[in-house]
Amino acid sequence: MENVEIKVQEMDYSGTEAYKSLRTNLQFCGEDKKVISIHDRKLDALEDLVEAANGKPILVAYWYKHDLMRIQKRFPEARVIDTSKDITDWNHGEIVIGLIHPASAGHGLNLQEGGCTIVWFGLTWSLELYQQMNARLWRQGQKHTVVIHHLITKGTHDEDVMKALEKKETGQSALIHAVRARIGGMCHDSRKDV
Repeated sequence: MENVEIKVQEMDYSGTEAYKSLRTNLQFCGEDKKVISIHDRKLDALEDLVEAANGKPILVAYWYKHDLMRIQKRFPEARVIDTSKDITDWNHGEIVIGLIHPASAGHGLNLQEGGCTIVWFGLTWSLELYQQMNARLWRQGQKHTVVIHHLITKGTHDEDVMKALEKKETGQSALIHAVRARIGGMCHDSRKDV
């Protein structure tokens, strides 16, 4: 299996009028759960990645329903992958832009034949879902380098989520290493007693 290349694309909108307007509008939104679209720059960045892929399939991970609706509006050719037929079509290269929610891309789902590029449009706080989503393409049978893009808007919770995932992964790796060392040491010590 080849390497995974991870790219983080950060966008700074904190000084824009739309961002300032959002700060003001949030005070008036209340609890009506109304979604306010303040910019399309993540969609623009996704469009750049789709164009750069030059017809090669990309898998786009979204978290919020409103993100899914915005992506589908911008890319009507995009298709949600949620049935066995969708999975088969993806793996046969019949879907150029696949849309998938990380919670539906769990253990054992094989998507590696359909592409090698994942774009995280919206991140999850769950390290397990994040790792499992990435493992849908980066797994045995993948013939290409897997590229994982993160669309991170500077000054938003995107940065917080990315940092949290990195901390969780570091902590998990340290724990696994410690357990392996401990088990290895116990196995080694127990052989001495025999």
